[in-house]
Amino acid sequence: MKHCPFCGAVVPRSSPGEESPLPCPRCDSALDRITVGKHLLHECTQCGGLWVDKNSFQDICTREEEQEAVLGFRFEENRKAEKPKLKRKRAYIPCPVCGKLMNHRNFSHCSGVILDLCRDHGGWFDKRELQEIVAFIRAGGLKKARERELGDLRDEKARLRMQQFDLAARSKRASGFPSATGGWNPAGNTLLEFLQETFFD
Repeated sequence: MKHCPFCGAVVPRSSPGEESPLPCPRCDSALDRITVGKHLLHECTQCGGLWVDKNSFQDICTREEEQEAVLGFRFEENRKAEKPKLKRKRAYIPCPVCGKLMNHRNFSHCSGVILDLCRDHGGWFDKRELQEIVAFIRAGGLKKARERELGDLRDEKARLRMQQFDLAARSKRASGFPSATGGWNPAGNTLLEFLQETFFD
């Protein structure tokens, strides 16, 4: 596309001799600069990957207009003829900015899109991964992920509370505290009996 389908602005791309000095972490070719929405991204014309700095990625995740720009930008039509698919030579790839190996992260822990992220500089997105993440967000994926995390926290809190009750019950049995029946029966006193004795007697 020569123009943004949403705002009509010309979509600038780097011309020969103006390529970004950043290298593609997959195939080592120089990345091209492209403008998507309000953000400058870096694209590999060979493998179709994208380098997105962390501030741009955060903005894309939180602003609908930037998400629309990503979904409306036809990355595959802007690339040159692709070479045969390259085999990945390593499990972890280097950050194009600092050269340190990036970490693998499942976006939002449940999206199924595994990203290569540098904590300080940004993330690498293989072909169509950025669009997949935007589609996940717009389908309510982040809200569902937060609800799942809250549910997990509630479950963990309940588990810890029961664990505390169980430890207190064992401590009570070990001290020989008399039961409600007039005598301590280590084999017969359960957590339920402990709760009854503690809160209902």
